[in-house]
Amino acid sequence: MASSTESESETEAVDLSLPDSDLWARLPRRFRTAYGAAGGHLPDDAFLAYMFEDASELAAEMSSHVPQHDRRKAIQIFSTLQSRALPRAQRRNKCRGLVDPAWQKVSLAKKLASLNSSEAAGLQDTLSWLIKHSGARKERVAWPTRAARKLADSKLELSRAAIEKAELQRWRAHLVELFVEANTPLVRQAQLASCPESAIAASLGSMRASTIRKRVREWRKLRVFSLGLSACPWPKHVGVVLDYLQNRVAEPCGRSVPNAVLEALSFMERKGGVAADQRLADLPILKNFVNQATHDLEIGAPPTKKAPLLPLMLVGALELCVTDSSAPFFARGLAFYKLLKLWTACRTNDLSGLNPASLRLTKFGLVGVLERTKTTGPGKRVRHLPIFVAASVGFMSSTWLEQGLKLWLSETMSFERDFFLPMPNSDWSGVRHIMADYADVVGLSQHLLRMLRLPVKKGCQWVLSDQPLLPAQEARTFWKEHSERNWLTSLLAACGVGVEQRNYIGRWHIASSADEYLRTAQQVIIGLQEQLMASICGRDQWDLRNAGLEELHMYLCDKGLPDEAAERLCQSLRLGPHWFTRVPEPVVAVQLELEPEMIESETVAEESGAETAPYFVTVVGKKRLRRLHRQGGCGVSLMEVQESEPVWRLKGTSYDLACRHCWRSGDCSVSEGEDADDSGSSGESDGLAEAAGS
Repeated sequence: MASSTESESETEAVDLSLPDSDLWARLPRRFRTAYGAAGGHLPDDAFLAYMFEDASELAAEMSSHVPQHDRRKAIQIFSTLQSRALPRAQRRNKCRGLVDPAWQKVSLAKKLASLNSSEAAGLQDTLSWLIKHSGARKERVAWPTRAARKLADSKLELSRAAIEKAELQRWRAHLVELFVEANTPLVRQAQLASCPESAIAASLGSMRASTIRKRVREWRKLRVFSLGLSACPWPKHVGVVLDYLQNRVAEPCGRSVPNAVLEALSFMERKGGVAADQRLADLPILKNFVNQATHDLEIGAPPTKKAPLLPLMLVGALELCVTDSSAPFFARGLAFYKLLKLWTACRTNDLSGLNPASLRLTKFGLVGVLERTKTTGPGKRVRHLPIFVAASVGFMSSTWLEQGLKLWLSETMSFERDFFLPMPNSDWSGVRHIMADYADVVGLSQHLLRMLRLPVKKGCQWVLSDQPLLPAQEARTFWKEHSERNWLTSLLAACGVGVEQRNYIGRWHIASSADEYLRTAQQVIIGLQEQLMASICGRDQWDLRNAGLEELHMYLCDKGLPDEAAERLCQSLRLGPHWFTRVPEPVVAVQLELEPEMIESETVAEESGAETAPYFVTVVGKKRLRRLHRQGGCGVSLMEVQESEPVWRLKGTSYDLACRHCWRSGDCSVSEGEDADDSGSSGESDGLAEAAGS
């Protein structure tokens, strides 16, 4: 009886004739906050009318937000509000359905504009706010290639090699389709096999997927033109190609397009099995047309931009960042990556193929092995390629090489992978098991430049200050990824180092597959690195320590930075003549690490007091083929052949063949009558040739 009386008094206390806002205010605060508009106010009719589907769902929600003694009253109030909102929401939906969709958009835009103007104080329009605080999630909607998308997907349990292999097979399939459509000689030959398409794909060689993709895309444009002109997917004669080039030049196209078309045509003819005397790409008229078209397109075109050189202040800031224990883990590792790229003149793609497990420190410096690059890897002439960094290199820190290697060999970085640089986590305290592609490296480099601090000299040491190295955003976009690739070779050229020695730096001096283990390459590269250190830290006649700062000043002014601010920034990066704090080690010939079986022969040479002969003859094979070499002229070393003979004078020396790398065309060290090709026929190797003189 008591409960009935309480229920009746509770029902009488609820005046359901009150306005909607008053009824909503009588609901518990917790419910209004959870389901109301901003600030717990009465929601819109469209939302209120369809908030709950039935009474059971309403009772369930009320049980979790409303105390039990107020639950019945709350349900009555909300049911009244919902019954009032439902017909209004239905009428609004009906009217809205009769309005043209275009006018609906206009009305919505006006409403949003008024909303933004009234709440502008609480909104932000900066990119930083969008990324960090808005809650929106940015997704990359377009990738440059499918391989890049797959490499960036952490859910794919595939290695870099597996993904690149799949991409290669995909583009090989595209190339096979083009050959089959044109019925090239290669297709007619492959039809004799049981599986023609597999035979064609296997005969394409060891090209990279990017090479095939570039040629195929350029060829498809020429194919479409040929189909429209002569209803044939393959140019019937050179006139078709000339007409296509004339149309491209008339656009006008880029200055590199005519040569790209010629390279695509040559590629398709070579891989398609077209006979050498029938190839259109070798015709002089086509080559001359391409040269003239390129010349005409270059008239008035801006000059080719070279990647600017890095000043020593920036290189020193990277060294100090590696040794700075207060810097984020990945920032230190990325600084080491940039320095490694700098001292080895590697491309970004080259370091992607660096095996992290191959990095080791010897008494001469850092040694590593590049496994899969643009010019090395399975199916290439060179399977592996070493890189070297001298132990003495370091302008502002002498321990960056050792400390940086410890970072890369730490537990965080030592996970199993077939790429070198991974992506960082959100706060750069660790890494994610995802490969960083070229676009990622560019973005990470910009982030690192923003984090670098300006080095200052305290006593005899360089330390990092609290000031940013590059306070202006325009300065951080000045240097490119290729700046690290050409830094070492450009400075060595300024120091007077010849091309033949500089070719060792960028690995352009690869002469044979044995070059991956050469002590000669290690000796030359480490010697050149030490020579550059001695030159910059010494007299520095050409002011190489401040390379690139004049170009930086002009770049900043072109970007709209005031001349005073640009000069002040460049001056902070400039080093004076007495900036170096330690005496560089003397440049001496690097002693080679000999294998145990070589120690005895080396000891005999030292005891006899004999110097290194300028020439030597290698004796190989059952026929004891004798090949004449110059010391340092190619990748062959006396320590790597089973039998060799030192040669002090060429006059009277007998040999079968002259190494084509040591004795190139036009070299006067060997008479013009000698055969300078190491790929001669067996008939040439039967008779001995006598050198006429040195």
